[in-house]
Amino acid sequence: MKILTKNQGGFTMMELTVVITIIIFGLLGVSSLVIQNLQAQSVNKEYLIASMLAQEGLELVRNQRDNNWLRQADWKGAASPGIDIVQDQTYIIDYRGFTEAEDDPDLIDLGSDATKLYQDPNGYYTTDSDSGNNPDTAYYRIIHITEDPDDNFIGASSTVMWENRGNIRTYQVDTIFYDWR
Repeated sequence: MKILTKNQGGFTMMELTVVITIIIFGLLGVSSLVIQNLQAQSVNKEYLIASMLAQEGLELVRNQRDNNWLRQADWKGAASPGIDIVQDQTYIIDYRGFTEAEDDPDLIDLGSDATKLYQDPNGYYTTDSDSGNNPDTAYYRIIHITEDPDDNFIGASSTVMWENRGNIRTYQVDTIFYDWR
């Protein structure tokens, strides 16, 4: 009686097909995870930049308040020689200071060219395109100031907007400034 044994040459065609299928599914799973990780990394980077730009907006308002104190002006700058940072206005600001203000926040659209941020040769974000010499970024920023009716504080809100793969994203931070001097 002859005993049937496995093919001495190696795997059968069916075993080979199963092994190749398992390897392909494994590689597809790994490549899918790599693609998702790269996409998440891109989104996280954009949120990190937006959060820092929003925080910078509030720091610039704080800087203006402090400069008004140093100039011996009203802390909100309502009187000369300070710069006025009250009046329930929407502002466009960069590291050089306030560049535009409107009494009606709807007159400054967050996605308009006026709110677009550019990067200067030193890497600073600015609202100045420098006649096209500063490359534009995907980010827009506005600052909205609200004044307390009792004149005790001002509220500031910094909003950054950008587009990611056809989706509009926003990041907003808020704070309150007091005359604590």
